[in-house]
Amino acid sequence: MNSKEDASTAARRMADDLLGNQLQSVERREHDWLFSFSTGLRLQAAGPWRVVSDQRVAFGDGDDRQQFGLPAPIDGALKTEELLLGRTIQKVAIRYDTGDLTIAFDGEVSLEILNLSSGYEGLGDVCADWPRASGNRDGWRSARDLGNEASLKANDGR
Repeated sequence: MNSKEDASTAARRMADDLLGNQLQSVERREHDWLFSFSTGLRLQAAGPWRVVSDQRVAFGDGDDRQQFGLPAPIDGALKTEELLLGRTIQKVAIRYDTGDLTIAFDGEVSLEILNLSSGYEGLGDVCADWPRASGNRDGWRSARDLGNEASLKANDGR
C-alpha cells in the first residue's frame, strides 16, 4: 500500500465481497492458512495472523500445535473455528502505514493478518479467490492488486 487512498480502495473492494459473509472453515496447509467463507470466497494467509476477542489475543497462528501445559497440543484450525464460526463480517480495514488487514466480525471479534516485513509486500501473501475476478493466477487476487487496479481505473477514467 502506498497511501491511505490505496489502502482505503483495497479495503472497499474486499469489503464489497466479504461483508455479510460468515467463516465456514479454516485449513492449516503446509506453508499457509486458508479461510473459507459462506459465499465460496477464500482468503489465503501466508504471514502471521491472530484472532482478537474480548480485547485480547484469543489465538495467534504461532499457537498452532503448541501444548502450553495442556493435555494435548492446540489444533489451530479448530480453535479459530471455535472463535469465528457463525459470526458475520461487519467491517474490513487495511492500515495504510503497515498493510495490516483486519476483518471485524459481530460480537467484537476480529481476524487480523499482519505484515511484519519492510522488504516484502505483506498483503501480497493475503489473497482472495474473488469469484468476479478474471485472469491473474486463476482468479487469485492480492489485496495490493485490488487497490492498484482501482487506482489504475480511476486514472484511466474507467
